[in-house]
Amino acid sequence: MADGTLKASTPAVSGRGTVGQSLTVETGTWTEGTTFEYQWLADGAPVMGATGPVLLLGPENAGKAITARVKGSLPGYLPDSRTSEPTARVAREASPTAVTFTDRNGTKDDSYTITATAGVDYLVGGNVVPAGTYSGAGTLLVYPRAQTGYVLVPSTPIFWGTTFMSTPYLTSAADVIFTDRGRTGTVGNGFTIPASKGVDYILDGKTIAPGIYPGKGSLTIVASARPDYVLLPLGNTSWTHTFPADPDLSHAGPVAAGHLPVVPGPVVFVDAGGTYTDAYTVPSTAGVDYFVGGKLVHSGTYRSSGTVTVIAKAQPDYILAPGATASWTATFTDSLAGAAPRITGTAKIGYTLTATPGAWSPAPVTLRYQWYRAGVAISGANAITYKPTSADAGATLTVRVIASKTGYTTVG
Repeated sequence: MADGTLKASTPAVSGRGTVGQSLTVETGTWTEGTTFEYQWLADGAPVMGATGPVLLLGPENAGKAITARVKGSLPGYLPDSRTSEPTARVAREASPTAVTFTDRNGTKDDSYTITATAGVDYLVGGNVVPAGTYSGAGTLLVYPRAQTGYVLVPSTPIFWGTTFMSTPYLTSAADVIFTDRGRTGTVGNGFTIPASKGVDYILDGKTIAPGIYPGKGSLTIVASARPDYVLLPLGNTSWTHTFPADPDLSHAGPVAAGHLPVVPGPVVFVDAGGTYTDAYTVPSTAGVDYFVGGKLVHSGTYRSSGTVTVIAKAQPDYILAPGATASWTATFTDSLAGAAPRITGTAKIGYTLTATPGAWSPAPVTLRYQWYRAGVAISGANAITYKPTSADAGATLTVRVIASKTGYTTVG
């Protein structure tokens, strides 16, 4: 009796066609009881040892189309073989190295670094940028793209981006301290130049290194910001002192014998609404010490918050002049604190982008949003999400988060 004909189906291959992943063949519908043999092929050539329903793709399979041949057998039937449709050519997976940004507040050291990664191109403004370190400014977005024969791993971000600050390093000049013993040529008459980061002290056109120097006659010392720094508008930037021949006691009234009267220089408070420029400046006054919380505070500018009280006291051999102010108090305004916003989603026309504002404190905080196209506010784009339109093609999109709360300075 002649053998029957098997009912057979074309097999189907499924799985992720990248090196290191597995493909699986499904036989489809055959005559019940059929047993199967398998052979995987790469560009039509049998893959040695690949005779099971699952194929682990190795480097040798890269760039090749994969098929699976299934042979069905059943007693009383003629055997039959069927081959699947070829897969797309096997690609290698590439895992891009994250772009790193160095923000030095608008200085020449603002930069971003792209690390060479096999199978990955990095694009800035639509152009491929080789591995290296580059100057950064404004808002910068770097997109990864797989090279031919590669695919990016699923966890790859859409882009890396940042907005570089345009303001140089902020600094302040600590006060020059003059020591005046009351007579010309007295041992100990002099001045002290402090060490302030980013600041040079100039006397008669020359930079003076930090240290203690003898004083005589009239001196004017000026603070100057070094390159990449800018002086905060706090405290003094110029100091003038004349070392007198004899102390002037006429303004002070009766004083204790052997003590020189002094009038403390005033403490200056700058309340910038709870920002990092909230500060107070303690002056340099010969014969006077200043205290905060019972601790001696040297002349200079200090960042601060909450309530601060500064008290002046006379040093040995000095006495505070009658009627002189010797205490200053200020309460700084609180501020909200939060993280820079991030944008998630697919940066394509018709897709939705979402602003992730991060955590703000103290909660609860009211948040508002404004989306920008190439640095220009987009009219009506005030929601947490934004769907790009044709007007956004080729432009950089950013979002600003504005935080507000009763009794606090609005931030954003």
